[in-house]
Amino acid sequence: ARGHLRSFPRNLVPVIDCCARMFDGLITEAEGRPGDAVALYQAALPGLVATDTHLFAHAVRDRIGRLTGGEEGATLRAGVTGWLQGESVREPETMLGMLLPGPGR
Repeated sequence: ARGHLRSFPRNLVPVIDCCARMFDGLITEAEGRPGDAVALYQAALPGLVATDTHLFAHAVRDRIGRLTGGEEGATLRAGVTGWLQGESVREPETMLGMLLPGPGR
């Protein structure tokens, strides 16, 4: 999977670089390295916001919240759910699973 990420044309479309980081975070999470995955997700987030890919940015925030856990993670995830509901998403969990299907989803 990482080989495919390296072949992404990152310089042609700005969003591709942050999506590659997001997918690298997903791979890292699947490898059982949650701390490293959070760092990669956090690195992807500014680019997702800057390119107005808000659905993916919120999916990344949800993954960070899941991995962080505790009150901080719950607060982050509640913000994601609230935003999705504000956008009239009927099934936020289904949408998040489609955008960034993490391990165990």
